[in-house]
Amino acid sequence: MSSIIQHITPPKYKDPGCTTISCIIGNTIIERALLDLGASLGLGELKPTSFTIQLADRSVKILRGIVEDMSVQIDKFYFLYDFITLDTHPVSDSTVQIPIILGLPFLVTSNALINYKNGVLNLSFGNMTLEFNVLSINIDQPPKLDLKQLPCDLKYSFLGENGTFPVIISTKLDAHQEGKLLKILKMHKNALR
Repeated sequence: MSSIIQHITPPKYKDPGCTTISCIIGNTIIERALLDLGASLGLGELKPTSFTIQLADRSVKILRGIVEDMSVQIDKFYFLYDFITLDTHPVSDSTVQIPIILGLPFLVTSNALINYKNGVLNLSFGNMTLEFNVLSINIDQPPKLDLKQLPCDLKYSFLGENGTFPVIISTKLDAHQEGKLLKILKMHKNALR
């Protein structure tokens, strides 16, 4: 409040993107579970419900049911969590597909502390704590790319090592032009993610 009175504007930070962690629900491994401060979605045996939910795009979905007291494993911790389930359209780009959202009730249950500035999520259970860097991209295990056939005047080039961070460039560029373009793209690689 004192910064408002003193007319000091706090620094503006860029959007940190979505926060994801991996977890195990039952026998299913979820590589990228979205941490969301709103709704929670999932799959399993359903208890009937008559609720509806309005999504961010203002579409209204009828819930298929509720799964109560599902065991969610995050690293070595186990939490009981209720999942609300609904039908969604499949995502064509599997690299951005997030099949589950762990919402505010889960974050409260797991006593989550999120430091968005540093990209750190702390989950605690009793006197034990886990720390996750939730805003970083796992470069050690990049997703397997399904590169499509390109027209003859285009080709793939890669900004990262081992065929990671693909970009599409013109085949009409000479070696010097291609080198300059890739150098600029590599300098701004974070903006392309």
